[in-house]
Amino acid sequence: MFTYDPLQEKNREIRLVRLDSSTVTADNPDDASAPETISLEMRHVSMNDEVEYATLSYTWGDPKDTEEIVVRGTPFPVTRNLAAALRQFHQQKLQSWLWIDAICIDMSNAPERHLQVSSMKEIYSQASLVHIWLGQGCMETDLAMDLVSRLGPAAVACDVASLFDHDAVPPEVKAYLKKRADSRDLDGGTEDISGPALGMFLYDLFEEEGLSGDREHKTSKSPLKSGIVNILTRDYWHRIWAFQEVILAREALVHVGTRTVSLDMFDAIFSTLWSYWMMYDLSWLQPRWNYIMAGLEGTFWKIKGLEFRRWMRLPSSPMKAKLAHILWERCGSPNRPFYSATDPRDILYGLLGIIPAEQAKRVLVDYQKPVAEVFAEITRLLLDESSSLKEWDPHAFYLDSCKPGEIDGPLPTWVPDWREVGKYGGPNREISYFKDFKAAGNIPQPVSTQSDGIGSFGILRKAGCRVDVVTEVMEPPEWYQPNRYSASEIRDADTWVQKIARFVDLGPESGPGEDYIWRTANIKSTHRLKPDEDIDIRELVRKFMRQESINAGSLTKEQVQFLYERFGQSSFYWTPATGPSDDEVGRIAHYWRSRAGSSTRNRTFFKTTKGMFGLGYVEVEAGDIVTLIWGVRSPIVLRQRADGGFYFRGDAYVDGIMHGEFLATCPAHEEFSIH
Repeated sequence: MFTYDPLQEKNREIRLVRLDSSTVTADNPDDASAPETISLEMRHVSMNDEVEYATLSYTWGDPKDTEEIVVRGTPFPVTRNLAAALRQFHQQKLQSWLWIDAICIDMSNAPERHLQVSSMKEIYSQASLVHIWLGQGCMETDLAMDLVSRLGPAAVACDVASLFDHDAVPPEVKAYLKKRADSRDLDGGTEDISGPALGMFLYDLFEEEGLSGDREHKTSKSPLKSGIVNILTRDYWHRIWAFQEVILAREALVHVGTRTVSLDMFDAIFSTLWSYWMMYDLSWLQPRWNYIMAGLEGTFWKIKGLEFRRWMRLPSSPMKAKLAHILWERCGSPNRPFYSATDPRDILYGLLGIIPAEQAKRVLVDYQKPVAEVFAEITRLLLDESSSLKEWDPHAFYLDSCKPGEIDGPLPTWVPDWREVGKYGGPNREISYFKDFKAAGNIPQPVSTQSDGIGSFGILRKAGCRVDVVTEVMEPPEWYQPNRYSASEIRDADTWVQKIARFVDLGPESGPGEDYIWRTANIKSTHRLKPDEDIDIRELVRKFMRQESINAGSLTKEQVQFLYERFGQSSFYWTPATGPSDDEVGRIAHYWRSRAGSSTRNRTFFKTTKGMFGLGYVEVEAGDIVTLIWGVRSPIVLRQRADGGFYFRGDAYVDGIMHGEFLATCPAHEEFSIH
């Protein structure tokens, strides 16, 4: 059994290992195909000294699927993926000293593990090189890595990453690409045309066999594209520890099987392909370039380690790795996780090296903490961080961003399960997302307090006021979700609006007095319509939601223009001059109801004691309390606990108080203890 020599904490020691080529032997000398037994030297070094070493960034793989290597002459089990990396490095005759977490940290020693995890920023940022091992290769991945090897130097030399710092490709580059593409069509491309380095690189990339094509010769399943998808969808890219290892690396090499390229070249090639804004701008130059992304849709999206490394290195970028930017995702993930961690606590601990220092210093690494406590810690950090982010920031995380948790669940009701967010994305967008709601006005939230004692981590104290009590809740509609990676959609929008009509006892005569109903049901589309303006538009929305038949010839100019701006340019074939047909208006009306229903996903309507009408999560029940929490844009629904305090039941839209109107009643301030 392998025994570690203790590290000297006062000397800031770490362990390093190196392949011992003299002791690499075959398990079976008579079998040439038998795997080699990897043997490693080990030594202690001080981070106070100038030490030359590299680090290994990789995924552990199945912890139960192990292979035995030798460390200091003693058998040592490692996962097969790590063994494969070491075996490949041996074949490449790598002789540098390496820091490898699974070997260099005594994982059975909790204090040492805590200390080493806290030092990861220094370990990776001081390393001269980071080896990124993505696993074994195949013919398709070899093609993708060979593409990077051939065109990567040109991509780096012409600073293709700077494209992300501008809104468009330089005109001279466009002109060169058009000239080169026209020449290819005229004479088969035999003429040697020189031009801007960026243009020459882009042309060579766009013309790469297996990328470009046409309708008859699509390349969506080409071996090259299969290799790109294979590489970029590997588990490594959503491993939480990999984010900081990629971001902190001064220099890095990417290994896939026997192929090795620099990380800068790797990212330059694939980030260029991901530049949709650039591709759309250039695709008109050559029809076959329209198909470059065929089969690659979503492949490049939200690879967070590469994304942050790229943006944080742009000269003009003020971007820092805010915790919310990394962890909070409102949209669904592209059939793969945004981030993941074998130990859920690493969702926080694995980011301490890259988040702002003022956040990191608030975190004490302790793997003895319950997961619920660490998740509550993450949520508090995000809530505090949101005060420094712009309101329109798509990653800003507020209390109304939280989906209400289970009353008897393993987490406090105000704490998201960050494993689920990482895997599938946000379950719901908050009502206030990209809207100008300020239900709590501009009243700031006092510095939050937290009770002392065991279990206090689950109590969130927030100041605000009571608004009203829920008296009645509408039976929610039925949603369907094709898979966990897709947003849920309303199954029958027409039945949904009929339920609304019954719930509010809607009369047969239509009029402005019912606009509050449809304003609530259409908050995504009509929350900016004013009672004394947009009269024709509000009348049209009433007809849509009442499922009334509409004579297209009776539409006003304002209504036709409204429909054209919302639908005509992309979905239907008419102009404001001709107007839509009756059938087209009918289709628009049905689509309008479906979109309104799906935009209120996982929510239903409620009434209150004072006659207010609102929209909240389906978890809302009669007796729940509508509140305003200072600093939160939308009302928050709470439920009284039998033993004191409240459960969090999510955000809400309550018509008539979304812009601070309720504050005119001078409500009493109160502190809510949310469990």
